[in-house]
Amino acid sequence: MELIAAGPDVFVLDDHRVLRRYRDGRPAHRDATLLAAVVDAGYPAPAVLGVDGPGMLLERLAGPTLADELLAGRRDAGEAGALLASLHARLHALPWPDGPSCTSTCTRRTWCWPRAGPW
Repeated sequence: MELIAAGPDVFVLDDHRVLRRYRDGRPAHRDATLLAAVVDAGYPAPAVLGVDGPGMLLERLAGPTLADELLAGRRDAGEAGALLASLHARLHALPWPDGPSCTSTCTRRTWCWPRAGPW
């Protein structure tokens, strides 16, 4: 398996799936529930395909990351900032199972931003 991100580690399984796994062994169920809720609400993030202990099986998103787009000169800093601001506003406007929005949950957690997506 190819490691493509660290923090929670993310490994490529195939062209369609990745495994996101917490090194410290904490259960991924809460994060999987949170991610599934934002995807169900229409937010551009990978679909949760399964969860087992510290691991989440996720949809592998196709396309370049925003960092790739910036480094290649296909986006400028203004466009990137506007995109991130738009994604941030959309995320915090979503209805949330534990309250009116996911703002309180996302400010305590840093994984809410998708690493890659259909920019």
